[in-house]
Amino acid sequence: MRFKLILLTSLIAAIVGVLSIGLLILGGLGSIDYAPESPAFNSFHWIELLWFLPLFLTALFAGIFVYRHTAIRRKLQGSITAALVSVYYLAAIILLKLTLG
Repeated sequence: MRFKLILLTSLIAAIVGVLSIGLLILGGLGSIDYAPESPAFNSFHWIELLWFLPLFLTALFAGIFVYRHTAIRRKLQGSITAALVSVYYLAAIILLKLTLG
């Protein structure tokens, strides 16, 4: 298995996902106060999906990238990469929520 490829790809994909959600919220809404846990969101709203869209896209693209750049056990390595992207992404979001308030 190519552990360096899996770890590096998943880390880069998680960073890109977290930065993209930051840009989407700050650029599209103008303030972090409109984040999904804000009191402004009392019911389900389409903006809440912005938190998970970059996660799914970056995990998908990272998994495909690793799948295409490995020779043996392709499906397993692609799945591990997608899972690691999800773990890194959710950990970064939790850390950001704790530090920002």
